[in-house]
Order: sequence, then structure tokens, then C-alpha cells
Amino acid sequence: MVEKVYSTGVDDLDKMLGGGLHAHSLLTIGARPAMGKTALMLTIASQLLEDGISFAYFSLGEGADKITRKLISIMSEVDYEKCAFPLTDENQMKTGLTGEEFQRVVSAINKAKKESQVIISDDRCSTFELIDSLENAVKQGISVIFVDYFQALAGIRTGDVYQESSKMINELKLFANQHNVAIVVASQLSRKVEERAGHRPMMTDFRDTGAIEEASDQILFLLRREYYDPMDKPGMGEIIVAKNRLGLTGSVKVAFQKEICKFANFMSYRQNSMCNRPLRKLASC
Repeated sequence: MVEKVYSTGVDDLDKMLGGGLHAHSLLTIGARPAMGKTALMLTIASQLLEDGISFAYFSLGEGADKITRKLISIMSEVDYEKCAFPLTDENQMKTGLTGEEFQRVVSAINKAKKESQVIISDDRCSTFELIDSLENAVKQGISVIFVDYFQALAGIRTGDVYQESSKMINELKLFANQHNVAIVVASQLSRKVEERAGHRPMMTDFRDTGAIEEASDQILFLLRREYYDPMDKPGMGEIIVAKNRLGLTGSVKVAFQKEICKFANFMSYRQNSMCNRPLRKLASC
């Protein structure tokens, strides 16, 4: 049986991960708040839509409307602030959405409805309720599942944190194995990252449990230096592949397009940026 592998939309990351997301696997994305965990998950989700792959996105932090808006922004490459729903003339005038941008947004919405099965849920739930939701998603033919984010689960917030965290991450790993799906989980990191010179994340930065390190097949950390200093490599980021049972470890340089909440191939973004500079003549692009 050929293993199913799904592209993340970031070419260099795919190479390190052995092609991308793998069925039967659990991938955890760890970072401090506002570093870009949701943006990376939605970057992957947008690529799944392009490839006609069904997915379910369980947002335990932000509302489903906001997640949908971010996804449409990535797909249409129209600034998030301009993607105001519903697409009325009044909203178009308020946001400054041009006619051409309007058409791109409509095209992205139609593609999301047409190409594949997509579930976006913002129901607040416990560990057991989430597993029930995952089972329902699989029955509908879902191939990839996103959980954003791990610490927001009700049982983890209110019960024995270490015990509940360990139990939940192991449940997700078991579910991925049993149901032949890829699961991507976002996890907050502790403040230890910010106290460390260079702010480079480590496995010990996962909050409340060491079970994440043990259960995950692949672990990614995000680092954007402009998060700490706006003048330090703005628009650039690094995806650190800290654990990988299915490929290589190391780091990938990426572009971060804040206006559309997207991570992109660094070289492609750099070349496009150079081609769009109005005051400099280039021999070729």
C-alpha cells in the first residue's frame, strides 16, 4: 500500500519532511503566541485545497469566520483586512477592495466550496468531544486534521494539566494511526523561549508535558526574529524541523507575508519582490 503524502505548500519544508504531511502521522507545530502557528497551518490548508485534499480544521482559539477569512486571504493573495464578509458593495468601499481583488476573493471562495470537502469548526470542546468530532470528520472522508491549538482543550485547561495533556496527545497519535489520517497540532511554548539568548525554541519549551516530544512523529518550531525586534529580518522566518521520524532535521528559511497570514517559499518570494520593484531595472526575473 502506497503511503499518502500531502504537500505543505513550502517546497523546502516538503523536502525535509519526506514529501510533506504523511498519513498515519502526528505533526506538532510549537511556537510562542502570535509567532505564526495558525498562519503555517492555514498555509498548509490552502495547499490542500489547491490539491483537492479534504481537511477538517478545529479552531479552539479563534472563531470559524476569522479562520475562513484568513484562508480566503491566503488563497486569493488579497490582504486579510480587505477580505471582509459578506462581500457587499458597502464592505468593498470600506476596505478599499479593488474590482480585480474582488474577483480573486470570489474565485477563492468558489474553489473552497467546489474542490474538496472542508470542515471548519470553532466549537469549544473537551478531549472526549474532540475525538468524537474527529471520528465524524473521518466518516465524511477527511484526510488531514488540524487542531489549533492544543492547550485550549477544555480538559487541559481545567483538569490535571500534565495528565490531561499527555493523554490527549497520545489519543491524537493513536487516532492518526488507526484512521490513516495526517494530524497537525499547534502547541504553545513556554516563556523560557523569550528568556533565552537568540530565542531559539527547544523541546523543553513545550508547556506542561514531555509527551508531545515522545508522541509526535514530526515537530516543527517557528522563529521570526522580527517578533522580538521589528528591524531584525522583517518578512523572514525560520521553520525548525526539530524531530522527524520520516525525513531530515534542520531548518528552512521562509518568507512571512503578514498581510495575508502566509508562509511562502523564500526564494520565490524574494524573486517576485525584486521583479516588482518599480525603481530598479533588472536584466531578467
